[in-house]
Amino acid sequence: MNITNNEIHVLLHDKRETLAHLIEPFWYRHKRYKLPFCLFIIYAKNIDDDYFLNHIRKTDQFIRLDSRLCAIGLEAIDLSQAITIVEKLLYKTEDALGTIDAKYFSSIVCESAGDEMEELINHSFMILEYAIEYSLANEVLNLAALPTR
Repeated sequence: MNITNNEIHVLLHDKRETLAHLIEPFWYRHKRYKLPFCLFIIYAKNIDDDYFLNHIRKTDQFIRLDSRLCAIGLEAIDLSQAITIVEKLLYKTEDALGTIDAKYFSSIVCESAGDEMEELINHSFMILEYAIEYSLANEVLNLAALPTR
């Protein structure tokens, strides 16, 4: 799977509004009721929508952003719980991504990653771009993976 950092940057920029629409209800419930949530983004050659739709909780939301990009909003969950859930989802990569040796890049952030919804989206994109740039495939990366500046 060859994609340049510039290509992923353009793709992600084009999908900001769609992603904002996905997390808007989560963001509202967080602000109003202090309900935590996380946002998981995955980039892979083949993503089986049905697999994810059948294996996420009813409170979570799956959205296809592009032929190789999707996101899942995970409600009422902290970062460590979200990572555990996502790793379990991806454990059977053959089912989730079409082949046992599938390569994917991913990012996960929680509502605590920013004071504004746009900041949360920016962080999730920065992590995904970092994963692709440094070929950090088949790992669930969060803000802690980024180098400190």
